[in-house]
Amino acid sequence: MLNHDSPGTPIEGTAALGNRGFGRAMVDELLDRGAAKVYATARSPHTPPDQRIVPLALDVTDDNSVAESAEAAIDVSIVVNNAGIALNTPVLDAPLADIRAELETNLFGTIRVTRAFSPILARHPSSSLVNVLSVLSWLAFGKGYEISK
Repeated sequence: MLNHDSPGTPIEGTAALGNRGFGRAMVDELLDRGAAKVYATARSPHTPPDQRIVPLALDVTDDNSVAESAEAAIDVSIVVNNAGIALNTPVLDAPLADIRAELETNLFGTIRVTRAFSPILARHPSSSLVNVLSVLSWLAFGKGYEISK
């Protein structure tokens, strides 16, 4: 079980997990606030200019990729789940494969990462798991993205 007793997870000196896009902004913010290391994840990561950033391959739709990422980032104490795709798929007439792709990334990907990293986070006296969702999940447009977030 994760520690929820403290008012927040201290960032200074921690190792965190982030991505590109919104994740890149999170990486920058975590480093600005004192994180000692940030694992920058992507399906095809690139080598960053900052040595505190550790590139890490992660495909949230692949069980093995998620497990390998968790094995590589055993010192992480902050995980930001922000992977997501939006294919603009109307549920009544879009191909089911498109809707499944959104669910696989946005819903099941979040579950995979949460399951893989929860034991690691539980070993830290103060840790955080952040799930980035979308305001679109509250709207009734009848699309796969809203369902998945």
